Amino acid sequence: MKLELSAFLNAARHCAMQMMTNATYMKDHLHEVTLPGEVVPKIEVAFESLIGTKHDVMSAVLELADIMEERDPCDIPSERT
Repeated sequence: MKLELSAFLNAARHCAMQMMTNATYMKDHLHEVTLPGEVVPKIEVAFESLIGTKHDVMSAVLELADIMEERDPCDIPSERT
C-alpha cells in the first residue's frame, strides 16, 4: 500500500477515534451545563451521531485498506497494450 494512502488511513482512524472520545466526554458532562430543556435532546442526538459516524468511518477505512492490499498496481493491465 502506498505510503500516502497508509498515512491517510492512519489519520482517518485517529480522527474518528478522537471524534468519538470527544463526543462521549461532552455527552457524559452535559448535565454540568445549564441549557434550555428543549436544546438538550438535540445536543444528545448530535453526540450520538458523532459516535455513530466514528463506526462508519472505521468501517470505510478498514474496507479501503482491504481493497488496497488485495490490489497490486503491477497486476492492473495497461490500457495502452
